[in-house]
Amino acid sequence: MRQAIDAFWTGGWDSSYRVIQAALVEQRDVRPHYIIDPVRRSSLHELQAISTIRSALRRLDPAAADRIQELRITPIMEIPEDTRIMAAYRGMRASAYLGGQYVWLANYAQSRGLERLELSVHVDDKAYHFLRGKVEETDEGIWQLSDDVVGHERELFSRFTFPLLTLSKLQMREQASRHGFLEVLENAWFCYHPLGGRPCGVCNPCQFTMEEGLSYRLPWQGRLRYRLRFLRQVLQAQRALVRKGRRVLAR
Repeated sequence: MRQAIDAFWTGGWDSSYRVIQAALVEQRDVRPHYIIDPVRRSSLHELQAISTIRSALRRLDPAAADRIQELRITPIMEIPEDTRIMAAYRGMRASAYLGGQYVWLANYAQSRGLERLELSVHVDDKAYHFLRGKVEETDEGIWQLSDDVVGHERELFSRFTFPLLTLSKLQMREQASRHGFLEVLENAWFCYHPLGGRPCGVCNPCQFTMEEGLSYRLPWQGRLRYRLRFLRQVLQAQRALVRKGRRVLAR
């Protein structure tokens, strides 16, 4: 049997694809990690998605489901902070957008002594900008930071590997269909700010889902909000200007 992996599992499309693929196709044991942020409304949806995916995978292949170990849940406020990691993040963020989750992921990996925590960064992720040209493929067919990379990227990304780095969401969907687990994968969750228990259409994960070819995963209300989001921003800006003008006149 191939070596077990440590994988960050959010219940989202990309990380769920990797966990299922590793357990079902590669027949590897998976040690899944989840960091819970109590103030984020999507946390319960993510945990529910993980539970639903486990159950669906068990119906498909009980042995594969058994290869996924108990979820290691850590509250975000219990992760020790490292000033060097934060400084590296700020240095990288100065040149292009990078999600703040990479700070607490790096802090988490460091505090737990993890040297090969799998992150499901894919070709359309914002982080790909920082990894392109700075990674090398291993004998296992996954990607890791090249040994000669130093500086901010080394501080932030050296504790991770990237098994999906060259794949898109649509390619994952094709592979999941080919290997017979697409129906299981469709239980993944992605929205940060659900409305009525359904994807909102305007948060970043919803926008990425729309733009990366999986718009069918949003309800029609979410798709409509996505298409109207710029109009809403314009109207909000206009209202803010009107309120500001009224305050000036009232002085």
